[in-house]
Amino acid sequence: MAGSGAIYNNVTFFLQEHTRKLSQLHEQASSGARVNRTSDAPSDAYQILRLRAQCQSMEIYSKNLNEVVRSLEMSHSVLQETATSTTKVQELLTQAISGTYGPEARITIAEEINSILEHILSLANTESLGRYLLGGTNTSAPPFEATRVNGLITAVEYQGNFDDLPVPVAPGVEYPGMLIGERVFWADNRQTPVFAGNTGAGPGTATSSVRGDFYLAVTHTQTNYPGGTGIAAGTGSADGDTVMGDHVLTVTVNGPTKTISLDGGPQVTFEGTEQNLLVSNSDGDIACVNVENWAGFEGDISITATGKLSVDDGATFTDLTSFTDNVAVADSRTGRVLYVNATGLCRTGTEPVSVPGTRDLFGTLVTIRDALRNVRNLPAEQQLEVLTGSLESLKEVSAVVRRNMTSLGGRLQAMDILKDNLESINSRATEQAAMLEDVDIVQIATALARTQTLYQMTLAVSSKLLTLSLLDFI
Repeated sequence: MAGSGAIYNNVTFFLQEHTRKLSQLHEQASSGARVNRTSDAPSDAYQILRLRAQCQSMEIYSKNLNEVVRSLEMSHSVLQETATSTTKVQELLTQAISGTYGPEARITIAEEINSILEHILSLANTESLGRYLLGGTNTSAPPFEATRVNGLITAVEYQGNFDDLPVPVAPGVEYPGMLIGERVFWADNRQTPVFAGNTGAGPGTATSSVRGDFYLAVTHTQTNYPGGTGIAAGTGSADGDTVMGDHVLTVTVNGPTKTISLDGGPQVTFEGTEQNLLVSNSDGDIACVNVENWAGFEGDISITATGKLSVDDGATFTDLTSFTDNVAVADSRTGRVLYVNATGLCRTGTEPVSVPGTRDLFGTLVTIRDALRNVRNLPAEQQLEVLTGSLESLKEVSAVVRRNMTSLGGRLQAMDILKDNLESINSRATEQAAMLEDVDIVQIATALARTQTLYQMTLAVSSKLLTLSLLDFI
């Protein structure tokens, strides 16, 4: 009985083993996978899981990369079209300052430039799939907001933020998916302000925070005269004087002829009854003088004209009571400050001011349009100077746009290379997983046949052994 028990146990073991093997081979053949559960091949199963996880990561990275590329390609198109528009403006401006265009032709050019300005603003506020492209991480609102007067853009401010939107596109690699608009349209290399007028104002000792091209308005308030001469400010002095700072009146008496001059300029004859005598110097600066109380004084009279300064088109003024080298003039619209050296200030007027390295495309186009329309009624010579200076400003901001466009193109090329690398890594990982996981059908068929034969042989042998009796040995 003991021998029969051993035979039974062995037969049962091998039949179960062959059955398990057959079941495994049938499962592999039907699924096409060599490893269907961890217990089939623990080491290979672990490798397969790691490779599958790597493939999933590569797919996520590839999806992120495609999103970034799509966004940046649209941004590149925006910059490319903007650069084309600035080239057109440069051509128009060059024609306008050539001397062959009259006021009416310049107004026509101004209208065309205004259309280009509106177009560039719409480009700057381009959105894709409900997200604005040039606002940094603030993608839900237009990044650029225009201030308008009578329907015309007078200023454009950046309303986005300055945070990049980093997107993981590869292990340990992040790319910003959106651009920061101010860096695209604004120069960022501040230099000393340039004063292009003839008021005598200059850059102060402190660093100004104002940006771009604008105008400094120098306005007269009153002219102070010393006592004892009988000479005083004329009745029209407050609005009529164009002098600023220190000047000298000279009274000369030659018999019955009495004359008065300003800073050694043309002598003006007076009778002694005039309440608003206009006296000018050789530069055309005017002082309105009251001589009705003149008591015979002859000689030089030192006068000082005070005033006020504005850089926000007269919205606010800074009183100028002392002519120092660092007068702060604030722009109420932006809070930025221009520091003015007023020690050489000598006359009123509109002073074009430019801060190289801080100009922006929108402000430059506004300045060009308004200068062509001559909205400030500048003399022809000064208008031409402003237009010529604006051409340099346009070249500066155009260079900023093109530099960003070139940089963006380089990033897109790098992303194309990265995309190819991700696809290659994903392909290799997929192949390695397939090599570990997929079955060899020929090998499986051979193993099935062999195992099936072993199973049948085991049944036959066990049947023979288990039917033996004592009679078989007699």
